[in-house]
Amino acid sequence: MIVEAAFLVDSLAIATFALAAGASAVMTWIIMEPCIDVRDRACVDVCPVDCIYEIDDDGKSVQGVQADAGRDKMLYIHPEECIDCGACEPVCPVDAIVMDEEVPDKWNDFIAYNYKLSGLTYEG
Repeated sequence: MIVEAAFLVDSLAIATFALAAGASAVMTWIIMEPCIDVRDRACVDVCPVDCIYEIDDDGKSVQGVQADAGRDKMLYIHPEECIDCGACEPVCPVDAIVMDEEVPDKWNDFIAYNYKLSGLTYEG
């Protein structure tokens, strides 16, 4: 518990510094297929900027985008709100969260999908 608290404090310090410096996200974290039907919210609880969202029961993202069939019961990260602090990754019980440049080839389309759910176009 003390280690988790220290990690969270470090993540908050990084986030605060990044925001104070006017940083914008160059990289982001991506939620992938293992989250489907799990939707554990530990990542939401530790996110210092509240950039992780759950698709609503009506199948739409918070930004109003219709989720793909079979991918409508998962969380997603808004890439423009993410400050790349990494607080979410170690608390995910199904290892569904990785940096965008570390997404395995078989789940590469989840990069664009996180953007889509956020109402953005992926320019990758």
